[in-house]
Amino acid sequence: MDKKNDEHKRMTTREDEAELEEKEKVNGDEVREQVPPDQPPSGEIKEDAEREEDVQEQKSEKRERHI
Repeated sequence: MDKKNDEHKRMTTREDEAELEEKEKVNGDEVREQVPPDQPPSGEIKEDAEREEDVQEQKSEKRERHI
């Protein structure tokens, strides 16, 4: 493939790619830190655990009444 056609098919120029690669090298760690964690806040975890305990207690009480 000749060089002229290659340049028309590219989404970015070679200069843009070189610039992006340089930014990734310099700011690689900073980008990772900006991503929020996939974990819910600890308050939500506690509430979920309490709800689960309540549900289990209600199930146990229902079974005892049924017997």
